[in-house]
Formats: sequence, C-alpha cells, structure tokens
Amino acid sequence: MRPPSTTVTREALVWALAAVYAGTQIAQPLSGNAIPSSAFNAAITLSSFTAALVHGSIRYGWRGIGVFAVLMIVISNGLENLSIVTGFPFGWYHYSPALGPQIFHVPLVIGPAYFSVGYVAWAVANTILEGADQNRHRFDWLMLPTLAAFVMVGWDVAMDPLRSTVAGYWIWPNGGGYFGVPLSNFLGWYFTVFVVYLLFTSILVRRPTWIREGQGAAYWSQAAILLLACILPFLLLYAAGSDQTVQDARGVAWRVADVQESAVLVGLFTIVFASMAAIFSIARRSAK
Repeated sequence: MRPPSTTVTREALVWALAAVYAGTQIAQPLSGNAIPSSAFNAAITLSSFTAALVHGSIRYGWRGIGVFAVLMIVISNGLENLSIVTGFPFGWYHYSPALGPQIFHVPLVIGPAYFSVGYVAWAVANTILEGADQNRHRFDWLMLPTLAAFVMVGWDVAMDPLRSTVAGYWIWPNGGGYFGVPLSNFLGWYFTVFVVYLLFTSILVRRPTWIREGQGAAYWSQAAILLLACILPFLLLYAAGSDQTVQDARGVAWRVADVQESAVLVGLFTIVFASMAAIFSIARRSAK
C-alpha cells in the first residue's frame, strides 16, 4: 500500500532539509573565516530542527512531536541553567557570548539543537528496536529511552571538546580529563535526555493513538542519514589538520589535531555505528 500523499510530501521535505543540513555541515569547516560562524550555526540549527519536526510529525502527528520538542527544550534548558548555578547535573561551566542571546544563562540556540539531535537519536534507536515506541514487548518502555540516550551522548562525546576547548563556545573552569571536558558533562547529558525520553515514552503508553503506523524503509532511513551527517564536520576538520595548541580554562594545553582525530575516532564508533545498526535493521525488515 502506498503511503498517503501528505506523508510522501513530508518525506520529500525531510530529504531536502537533510541536504541543506549536510551541505552546511560540509561548508562550515571549508569556509575558514569568510562567513561568520553564527550564520552557519543558524543554518545548521534551523535545517536540522525543521527536519526533525517534519519527520516526527509523520510518526506522531504535530501534537505528538510538539510535545516531544517542548519536553526536550524545556527540560534541557532548565537543567543546564541549574547546572550553571549549582553544578548539577553537568558540572560547573558557563557559556561564552559567541552563541548569542540567552534564556537566563543558556543560549537560545541550545534548546533547538537538543531537540534536533535528540529526536534523531530517538528515531534511530526506535529503528534499531523495530518500533519499540509501540511497546510491543514488556520492557520496550525502558529499552528505547536507554538506547536513545546512548546514541545522543555518543554524538556529544565526539562534539564537545571541539566546541568547548577548541571553539570556546562554553567554558569548563576546572577543566577535565577529556580534552578539558569532565566526565560529569557526559553523565549529565545522559541523565537529561534519558529523563526526556522516559517521559515521552510514558505519554505514548497513555496516548497510543498518537503513533501512526505504515512508514516505509525511506522514512526509517532518513533518521540514520541525518545522524550520519553529524560526523561530516569532524571528518573535514581532521582532514584539514592543524598545528595549533589550545589551553583549557585550567591552563592545560591540548593539541588541536589530537582533538580533531579523537572526534573522528569517537564518531566512527558511536555515530556511524548507531546509523549502520539502524540501516541493517531496516534492510532485515525489508528482506522479510
């Protein structure tokens, strides 16, 4: 049975937005300083946010994906502000002015970024678990948030030192063992997104009619492709190389080339691994 025309249109829009997202990810490290980073950040955030929103609407309707977005943005912003003031759950840090206007202590752009990658991680985990959001098995309500949170944090492990220690978008005054980033950051990420995923799962248990079935291989593949696009800037930065060193807030010096290489290494075995697991799951289901 062919999917409804509205689904086909939305899937086509997601492909177009994914192309914009991937193209911008490629263009940013290649541009040098010719274009302000704020312009790239805005384009990346807008294209990925819209792609996630449209893709989620196919499965959950606009109300369902709207609830997911509100949960992710509100909870992530609240916990980030809490951590900046109290040190829980991420540790002690603060944002630089580079990311623009803020809600209290957190830049406006952070919430949409959380939603964009957070939704893609959720959709990839749901693909690997073959639609666990429908709670076909006894512990799907727990397995899906657990796996989705690992996928989400895998991206952050690759990204964080590049954006904090090298780019200086956020500062860890006490440094950390992972290129100036502490373990508490990643534990805080896992806690934050797991809470969001678990809350959304509990809502779906009570609102099963929000889940729309019948999506084909193209739909499920889109989330894996969007996740794969996240590794593109890491690959390009590593290929360009660097002979510079940077100091974290504690005064420890790090080689930029080492940070870039580590981002690729981590990305290959987190981002690419999760994407390939999703693609293999789709292929197995299609073969059946």
